[in-house]
Amino acid sequence: MKINTIFLLTAIGVFATFSLLTMSTTTNFNAAAQSNETENNPNFYANFTAPPGSNSEATGNATFTVGDDPNTMLYVISGNGLGNISQVVILQSTGGRTTDLVQPLYYAPTSGLYTKGSGSADGNFTSADFVNILKGKQMSDLVKKILDGHVYIAIKSVPFPLGEIAGKIQLQSPK
Repeated sequence: MKINTIFLLTAIGVFATFSLLTMSTTTNFNAAAQSNETENNPNFYANFTAPPGSNSEATGNATFTVGDDPNTMLYVISGNGLGNISQVVILQSTGGRTTDLVQPLYYAPTSGLYTKGSGSADGNFTSADFVNILKGKQMSDLVKKILDGHVYIAIKSVPFPLGEIAGKIQLQSPK
């Protein structure tokens, strides 16, 4: 009976060790794949929602792609039902504090988003447009902050000066 118990416990220990090694290898592989993806024009997205307590019914989303020039980020922002847009900002939020990271995107070429409150705007920004804690840094520094989960995009309007809608910028899963 003792031999069977010892054999069973040894088998469980070997299986548990193998499982942990397999999970660790998978995690390292996924991290390496994600790291490799960020170096090869990754895609990011944000789905906009109204902040708690807001009565805005506006909706929207944004996509971002690192350009062929690694210090350029391309974007497309779409929205619906926004009123009197004052700014579109990319910011960092940590510990209840926010900091703008890029000059406002308000002056992007538009197809109605800024003038009518519905439509889309597209354009790009470069690392030369970084402000505050990113000033003088590379696009890879912004990408790292996005991957760390600290970067948001907000559309501010006259009725909602702190942000009518906003969304966390996240890595888009490969299709």
